[in-house]
Amino acid sequence: ADLLHERMAALGLSRADVQRIAHGLMRDLERTCACCGDKAECRTHLATQPDDPAWKDYCPNAISLEAVMKSKGRVPL
Repeated sequence: ADLLHERMAALGLSRADVQRIAHGLMRDLERTCACCGDKAECRTHLATQPDDPAWKDYCPNAISLEAVMKSKGRVPL
């Protein structure tokens, strides 16, 4: 799930952000990432165009990561 952590860093998210939003979500994100079949595409985008929103088209964690980004700052610390 290294790619997940790289994607989260590119999005400005931390493990703590995810854990504040939903207990157990980080584990689910890591498991989903580990089973993903688009690692080569993800690795390439992270290395060359980390800000390109195209990752949302193939990443199975896109909806969850976007939800965390939207909630970041709205959830009490």
